[in-house]
Amino acid sequence: MLLLVGTGGVLAGPHAITGRLLDADGKPLAKRRIFFLRVDRRTSFDIETEKDGTFWLDKLEPGPWLILPVDEHLPWPERIRGSARVAWARAHPEDVVVAKAGERRHIVLQLPRLVRPRVTVLHRKKPEAKAQIALVSSDPRLSSRRRPPYLTDAKGQVILKPMRPGRYRVTVTTRGWIVGLGEVDVTGPPFQILLPTQSVKLRCAKSAAPNAYIQLSTGGVRIRGRRMLPTEVPFVPPGEIEVFLAVGALRMTSAAILGPGMPHATVTLKMPPHGRLKVHAADGQPVEIRGQLFRSRQFVRAGRPVDIMLPPGDYTVVGRNGKAIGAKLTDGDVTDVNLTAPKR
Repeated sequence: MLLLVGTGGVLAGPHAITGRLLDADGKPLAKRRIFFLRVDRRTSFDIETEKDGTFWLDKLEPGPWLILPVDEHLPWPERIRGSARVAWARAHPEDVVVAKAGERRHIVLQLPRLVRPRVTVLHRKKPEAKAQIALVSSDPRLSSRRRPPYLTDAKGQVILKPMRPGRYRVTVTTRGWIVGLGEVDVTGPPFQILLPTQSVKLRCAKSAAPNAYIQLSTGGVRIRGRRMLPTEVPFVPPGEIEVFLAVGALRMTSAAILGPGMPHATVTLKMPPHGRLKVHAADGQPVEIRGQLFRSRQFVRAGRPVDIMLPPGDYTVVGRNGKAIGAKLTDGDVTDVNLTAPKR
């Protein structure tokens, strides 16, 4: 990411390290902080460039050093500590200078040129308007810098803010679904994001599943969302599909094959044994539900009771005032717990 050139040679003068910081056009950057991070120790310090972008050090302890200027597109250097420094140095040796006793070094640091590509999101060859695009760099140095998602216009397009070129993981959120699409190369020219065109129909045998969390994985693509079952999951590419479904504390998995010529596949999931626990409490009141292998904190919204599916067993419901009521669930039954009722 940083270009270190001229790291050898003998220079006139007493300085152990001399250097210059340049922008992408080769112009010097003044009053910019440059951090020196010892790779194998906790030692770190920073210096500031002069008006002509130069910097120098009279002494530098022998050993490997990461030399990093402050850059809004990189993590703050002071936060790179311990094993993170070692990992950074291994992944990007171009950022490392090995200081040796009695040797003088000259370093030129040049920031890379940023790009602002135009992105178009398409589904079935039509623009996908109001789609949120999130990009996370595959470079571990940049992955911690998460940008707010971009929103496409009526033409399905958006121009990205200045960013470093490289490979980025793409996630598109549209129509209530979060679609992870793998990686793309961001180099500067406009590029397209093509959403898969097939779908999977999900249903539960002999029952409906309220507020189900759905996750489908296939071919490097992962689709997530919440829906009432039965439902249809769009944006699924062909291949072997793994289905994960969560309803309350219940977990279900299944698999299917979606062929290239199939418009959709149908997956039927069987609900495991379960009961329904309904907790009545004051609006906005937190409710904690405790079981042997389950604990969840819920809130009563708009006067509606907390309604959750749980495996059969014994549970304890605790209200905000510490009031606790026991409940026993059996398969197929609905148990009501009223935290508003006065104690007898």
